[in-house]
Amino acid sequence: MESITLFVAIVIIVFGVLQIILFFKIWKTTNEVSQVKSMLSEYVSRKDVVDWKRRFCIMIAAGRKDEAKLLLFNNIVNSLSFKNVVISTNPEYRNNGINEINQRYSIYLKSLGLSVSDIDFDNPVYKEVIK
Repeated sequence: MESITLFVAIVIIVFGVLQIILFFKIWKTTNEVSQVKSMLSEYVSRKDVVDWKRRFCIMIAAGRKDEAKLLLFNNIVNSLSFKNVVISTNPEYRNNGINEINQRYSIYLKSLGLSVSDIDFDNPVYKEVIK
């Protein structure tokens, strides 16, 4: 009788250890799923970046500069840098954000005959949109 009890106890201990191992493996898998999801969202956002740039080039080539300007400003206003510039009260941080926007979009602005200084970052409408 004692050998059966010992056998059952060993089996229960083995199953307990295996359940603990399984718990941590499932936990690790859920973290990996989060990483995959984040990588996919980055891929989709990169694809959107390529798409708007491609559409911008097509509009410029077709002579539709007004539509290209609308597409460019739509992308600028939706960028994190623009949001940071609009809500920033620190002049140094704000200037860094404007420089970042200038670096990222200067080639597109120049193709339209514009510069980053043509954007009125103090327009109160922007703050309403960002809220």
